[in-house]
Amino acid sequence: MLEDAERTDLRAIIQVFIAEKHWEGAGGLELTDEIRVTVSAQACLLLLGLPHDYYRNVESIIVYPSTVVPPQRKPGFFETSLLPVELEHPIIGQAFLHGPVIIIWDAALRDGRHPEYGHNLIYHEFAHKLDMLDGAADGTPPLRDRDEYHDWALTCANEYLRLKQDAKKGKKSFLNAYGATNLYRSHV
Repeated sequence: MLEDAERTDLRAIIQVFIAEKHWEGAGGLELTDEIRVTVSAQACLLLLGLPHDYYRNVESIIVYPSTVVPPQRKPGFFETSLLPVELEHPIIGQAFLHGPVIIIWDAALRDGRHPEYGHNLIYHEFAHKLDMLDGAADGTPPLRDRDEYHDWALTCANEYLRLKQDAKKGKKSFLNAYGATNLYRSHV
């Protein structure tokens, strides 16, 4: 439960966020105030109590009505790929390092209405954008100095190992066992 001052701060952040971002409905979805406010409120909740600049790395938010399969990306003229081309798979959201946030509305609505499911698409995608503020999608937000980076790496490695052990034993955890599949790609 938020305190009065936090609610006031959140409302102000939401208003700026809605006004400053480019919103686009896709796949036939007509954007409504409900969609903008729902996405903004959850995204901005992650900013409460933090120094922020309204997700400076988010220019646009594209909202689809339901799961989509993005088009297959073709390598550029100067790109050489040693790996086979991956086939695209259905998504419910995506956050691009130098691009938009894609939200699937029916999944976002379901997750917002049912926190007991333990997943929130909007938190997930906007947490990626917070991670990307330092220019990399590596699971590490911008930190002040080398000591903070060391502490972050040590804490994350220890928690990852604990999650992996818990998952192996079938033990329930606050975090989904899927996070134990790969230390560097556990956010996927």
